[in-house]
Amino acid sequence: MGIDGEKLKHVEFEAGEFKVLPPQKEKLDNIIKILTKRSKLSLGITGSYNTQKDTEAIQSNKLRNLILQKSANKGVVIANVLEDIYTAHVGKDVVKTLKTKIRKKYKEDEIFNIKYQKELMKICKDIQEVTSKELVDLADKRAYMIQEYLILTKTIDITRTILHKVQEVDSEKFIETELEIEVK
Repeated sequence: MGIDGEKLKHVEFEAGEFKVLPPQKEKLDNIIKILTKRSKLSLGITGSYNTQKDTEAIQSNKLRNLILQKSANKGVVIANVLEDIYTAHVGKDVVKTLKTKIRKKYKEDEIFNIKYQKELMKICKDIQEVTSKELVDLADKRAYMIQEYLILTKTIDITRTILHKVQEVDSEKFIETELEIEVK
């Protein structure tokens, strides 16, 4: 059909996300051409996640939402919000020790404030818990979004899509959700 099968083996997602991006929709459109021409074929979709990359992205999203929630319309400095988050997790003494350690290293206020906030941001991100269930749910959402695109947007019959068990993947940049043309 003039379509490179290697390029159609997966749909790529950004870490922590499940939205199907336009370049990936183009891949799916090519798969639709195959499915339309051959009625005995279906598409197997294996939702996937990358533990490290998806966890980091979910942690960042959780922290961003927590900061927004705690600082909403209060004009609060982010460092103060981060201090509150970290204090709730480890106590005031640990936060005070961290602040003293960074203050000793950076005497100038502007540099200290930048370095302190950066360190708090890193620590507060790292303490955001991400469960294996959240990773599996994300992988499921990715598979469902592909299926939804095919069914709702392109009117492919639901019986021509098969959702397989979620899998963990090791990927360089994007999280690849595997696709496989199957005979019904």
